[in-house]
Amino acid sequence: MLILDVPSKFKPEYVSDYPSYSSGKNMEELYYEYFLTHKDNIISDYIYLPVFWSSYYVRNNYANNIDELYDWLETLDKTKKYFTIVQYASGIFVRNFDLDILVFSGGGGGLNIKNDDTSREVSFYGINRHIFFGNKANYDIPLLCLPLFPTIDIEKDIFCSFMGRLDTHKCRFDMKILLGNNADFQFFDSENFEQYKTIINRSIFTLAPRGYGYTSFRIYEAIMGNSIPIYIWEDKKLLPFSDIINWDDFSVIINSSEIEQLPNILKNVDVHKKLNNLLKVKEMFTINYTYEYIKTKIQEQRFISVAIPHYNNSNYICDAIDPLINDSRINEIIICDDKSRDFEALEQIVLNYNNPKIKLFKNETNMGCYHNKINTVLKCSNDWSILLDSDNIYDKTCIDTIYGIPNWDKNTIYLPSWAVTFPGTPSPMLNYTKFNNQFISKSLYINEFNEPIFQCLINTCNYFLPVKNFIQCMDRVQHNYKREVIDSLDSAVLFTDWLLSNNIFVVESLRYKHRLHDQSNYMLSKSHSYSRIVLDMLLNKITNSSNL
Repeated sequence: MLILDVPSKFKPEYVSDYPSYSSGKNMEELYYEYFLTHKDNIISDYIYLPVFWSSYYVRNNYANNIDELYDWLETLDKTKKYFTIVQYASGIFVRNFDLDILVFSGGGGGLNIKNDDTSREVSFYGINRHIFFGNKANYDIPLLCLPLFPTIDIEKDIFCSFMGRLDTHKCRFDMKILLGNNADFQFFDSENFEQYKTIINRSIFTLAPRGYGYTSFRIYEAIMGNSIPIYIWEDKKLLPFSDIINWDDFSVIINSSEIEQLPNILKNVDVHKKLNNLLKVKEMFTINYTYEYIKTKIQEQRFISVAIPHYNNSNYICDAIDPLINDSRINEIIICDDKSRDFEALEQIVLNYNNPKIKLFKNETNMGCYHNKINTVLKCSNDWSILLDSDNIYDKTCIDTIYGIPNWDKNTIYLPSWAVTFPGTPSPMLNYTKFNNQFISKSLYINEFNEPIFQCLINTCNYFLPVKNFIQCMDRVQHNYKREVIDSLDSAVLFTDWLLSNNIFVVESLRYKHRLHDQSNYMLSKSHSYSRIVLDMLLNKITNSSNL
C-alpha cells in the first residue's frame, strides 16, 4: 500500500485535551502509526492520505484559515484513488468534490464544502449554536482515543445516567426537560473524570445524545463501561460496523423526537440479553479492530475478472475454469465464443457448472482471435482482468502472485515470466525469466526483437491487464488490422500497440501452464505467410515511436 508523502505542515504536532483521559493523539495520528508500520503487508488500489485533519483544523482557527491545505489538495493526481481517516466532526473540507477519496470518519463528517448549509446556526432555549448538517463519510468508525475508556468492576446501581454539557444540541436540553423529573434518569453536573467514569460504569443505561456532530465519545465510553448506550440521533444516524453487526442487539437507538417515549421503551428492554450481546461486540470498539476493518474495506474492492476468448476448445475449457471458479478474488469468468463448431458442447459445460460467476457470450460472426480477445475483455465489469487463452491454465499460485504485486498501475500490463509448456518437457523458448522484474522498454524491444525468445514473449499473451485502458488503447487501432494478415501474431500486435504509450512489466514469479497442441489458433492459422511483413510493421512502429 502506498502512503502519500504529505507535507509536514499538514501533520502538525498537537496535543489534544479531549477527552481528558486521552494520550493527546487524535484518531488521525493513531491510525497513521498503524498504517506506517503495516503498509508493506497491505495490498490496495487506494493510496493513504495521512493528513492530520483534526489537529490542522484546530490549529488553524477551527478550519477558518485552511487555504494552503485547499491548494495542496487540488494538486493531487485526480486519476488516483485515496483513503483517509478523520476524527473532526465536520469531516474534511474541500473546494469541490473531484477527488476520488474514501473517508473513514469517527466524528461522522465526510467530504464537505464549508458553508452555512454544512454548519447551520440554530437557536434553542435562548441559545445560538452552530450544528453540523453536512455529508456523512463513506464509512462510520468508532470515535475512540487511547487509552480506551476504563472498565470498572462495580455494582450497577444507576438505571440511566447522563453527565455532560446540554448546550451543544437542542436534543440534550429536551432530554433533561422531558426526563429530568423521572427518578430512573439521573443527570449529573460535570465535575471530573473520576466521577464521570464511575457513573458510566455504575449505569445500566447511558444517555448518549448527539452534540454539534452526529455522534459523541459517550457512546463508546458506555460500551467500554459495560453500560447499554442510548444513542439519540437527529438528521443523520451514525452506527459504525452496521454492515456486520446489528446495533439493536446491544444498544437503544432513538430519534430526538422519541425522547419522551424513552421510559416506556426501556421498560420493554431485556437488559440481561442486551448486556450479554454488548460483551460479545465490545472488542470491536477498539483501535486494533477498527484498523483491521479499515484494511478490509480498502482491500475488498479488488475483485478481478478472467477473460477467456474461446474457439473450438471445449475439450480444454474445464482445465481453465476449475482452478479459478472457487477463488473468492475472482468474481466473474467471461467466456466469449467466436462462433465455434463446438458451441453446444461449451454451452452444456457452462450449464453443468451452474455458477453465476461464469458468463457465456457468443459472437454472431467469427471475428478471429485478435478481435475476439478485445471483445472478451470489453465484457469484463472489473477494473482488472486476466486475459487467458481457453486452452491454458492459471492456478491459485498465479492469483496469489498477482495479489502480491504491491500496486496495480493502470498503465501497466503484467506479463508472466514463464509460460510453462505441457505436455512434455517445458520449452525453453517460452521461458522469459531473463527479463524478470523488468519493464519492457521500447529500446529493449528494439534490441531484443530478432531474438526467437523475445518474439515468443510478445506473442504469448495470457497476462494481467487494466480493462478500461486496454480497451481504450485497442479501440484506436483495432480497425486497422485484417485477421487474414495478423492472425498468427495477434498477441504480438496487442503487445506492441499497448507498448507505444504504456508499460509492460515481467513479473518474476508469475508462471502459468501453456498447452501445446496441433489445434491451437497459432498452429491452424493461415496467416503465417504474412509473419515477416507483420513483424517488420511492429518493429517499425516501435522504432518510429522511439525516434519522436
